[in-house]
Amino acid sequence: MSYLKEAQRKAEVDTRPAKGADILTIVKNEPDMLYRSINITADGGSAFYNVPILAAIKPDEFVDAWLSLHPQDQHTVAVALKGRYDDGLLTRELREEKPWAEQVRALLLVHLRQMSPISRYRIQQNLAYSLDPVLDAPEPPSDSQVANEDADIDDLDDP
Repeated sequence: MSYLKEAQRKAEVDTRPAKGADILTIVKNEPDMLYRSINITADGGSAFYNVPILAAIKPDEFVDAWLSLHPQDQHTVAVALKGRYDDGLLTRELREEKPWAEQVRALLLVHLRQMSPISRYRIQQNLAYSLDPVLDAPEPPSDSQVANEDADIDDLDDP
């Protein structure tokens, strides 16, 4: 049974580059659809809400696509990223996507140097809204750390 599950997982991982390319096309051409493509919504869950699909996109291509958008659409992308990472998925199911998110932020910060003051301000605000809170947040304790803390508390209860 574990062989079958491993084969299914490998097949899913092997399709990520093509699916990542589809997500990048959505960013470029239909940014309003990005939120529904990578998050759970009232209409239902995306197949990618807990799959690190964004890690299959080259960070520089994602940043170039994001920056090429109209300012309102740039904010739409920020909203989609915030919705994706707000519940702590970046430290759990999407942990493989964290290096990607860090690279995206680093590339945006590099691009800021060449931007006009208003564009720089807009991108800084989008980062402060979407990626900065989750990338700058402290790591949550691991399950083993929580178990150890619970054991320590139990020891305190013993007379």
